[in-house]
Amino acid sequence: MHETNLCDQQKLQVRYTIPVQVLKSKTFIIPAAVLTIWLVVFILYPSVHYSGRTLPNTSVAGLDLGSKNQTQIVSAINSSLADEQLTISRGNFSKSVSLQDAGLSANESEVTLIDDRSWTDLFKPWFLNRSYALSFSVDQEKLQEQLKELESDNFRRPLPANYQLRDAKLVINDGLDGFGFDVDQIASDLSVKMSSNLASLSVNVLAKDISPKINDSVLTQAKPEVESLLQKDIRLIADKKTFEPELKKVLSWIVVGLEGDQPILSLSEDKISEYVDELSNSLKREAKDELVRKFVSGAESVVDQAGVQGRRVNNKQAIVDQLLTLVDKLEIQVEIEFKKTNFQTVEELVDDTVTDTFTYEVAVWGSVNSNISEFKTQISETLQSSQGWRGAGVGFEQVDSDGDFTIVLAEPAEVDAISPGCDAVYSCRVGEFVIINDARWQGATTAWNNAGGSLRDYRHMVVNHETGHWLGFGHSDCPGPNQKAPIMQQQSIDLQGCKFNPWPLPIELNSL
Repeated sequence: MHETNLCDQQKLQVRYTIPVQVLKSKTFIIPAAVLTIWLVVFILYPSVHYSGRTLPNTSVAGLDLGSKNQTQIVSAINSSLADEQLTISRGNFSKSVSLQDAGLSANESEVTLIDDRSWTDLFKPWFLNRSYALSFSVDQEKLQEQLKELESDNFRRPLPANYQLRDAKLVINDGLDGFGFDVDQIASDLSVKMSSNLASLSVNVLAKDISPKINDSVLTQAKPEVESLLQKDIRLIADKKTFEPELKKVLSWIVVGLEGDQPILSLSEDKISEYVDELSNSLKREAKDELVRKFVSGAESVVDQAGVQGRRVNNKQAIVDQLLTLVDKLEIQVEIEFKKTNFQTVEELVDDTVTDTFTYEVAVWGSVNSNISEFKTQISETLQSSQGWRGAGVGFEQVDSDGDFTIVLAEPAEVDAISPGCDAVYSCRVGEFVIINDARWQGATTAWNNAGGSLRDYRHMVVNHETGHWLGFGHSDCPGPNQKAPIMQQQSIDLQGCKFNPWPLPIELNSL
């Protein structure tokens, strides 16, 4: 039930029409003087003097609304609804609430009837009493809220009968009687009382058994039409794919009501909107920021993550509107439209000006299969890259002896023998030795290869990782699914849902 906003009413009609017919008969003619007095007193005077206003002594629903214009009438009715109290009683308990708070409102379409004068009204002196009734609407949800204080613990709402799908067949679940206040009847009684007098309203409410309006008989009558709705073809198309709502979902859209004693079907816009929102969210793509690393030295910027445009469904309401026509159509096919959402470019400035330079030697332990010259060259490329630890202002220089640390290419057995913390499978760092397992240098690891990483990137990663240990870093974990792995994560073993990454993250560079 909707509340009426009286402020939007059309202006009162207060014009009076002088009859065109001459009041006469074959046997009697009204004297001219009497006719003139009648025209002046009953038609011309009130139509001029009370132009735009009601006649004196006019009352509506017990309110004195004589000699008032439309704005004053609206204000008077609204004020009365806000000021007048409704007393609700049950047994020894009673409460008072304003008519407005109880959900009562005047029907807008009838307010203008107070100035509609019939032909016979022209013969009634304008100064006599005129009394009009005014029908009212009741917002049952508001009224129910006011009745809660009078409820008992044994109150229960009636449960309407409902449909359910079992093995794709439509079945009816019986409703259950409730116990409490018959809000329909209370609302009807109030409307009748208010139509003649808004003042001193009271209602005594009684609890009783309440049967649901929508029972199995109603649903049985509506069942063929509901089954017909469930058989209709609904297709929503996006990305060259067709999305069809489940029958259970379509059934939740269908609302069975009553018009008199006949069932009438409608569709719930709220339920359809929920479905469209769910589908839209599943098709939505979030934009991914472009992450750019800039360097104080002026070195070329590095894009750590390319930006990716997102998208969102752009015609949700149009889809809802189309689905709401399901009752009248045999099939519905709707193209889902998208609007692109742009990504943001996030720049991070890294101080890559060299403040410390470390020297390193290159050594070989045991029998290795890799090319030593290529090993030295690729180590240098990794350590000199601004994407690596050099991006934090650390320089590296290869020397023949007395280096700050030693990078070793070692056969697996040599790695296993150097320390209890190392093994023959992976690379390791022990003291001043950054030890690269030759087997890993040759073929990376299963985790890396399964993630699609290249061998060259693996070599960057393992040198940066083990050198990071020498610089003082411990191990890190994946920060979140599909994010870049920190260089100090054990990517050789498990990416943990992260993306492989051969270079230190900005947060790692900034913490050196």
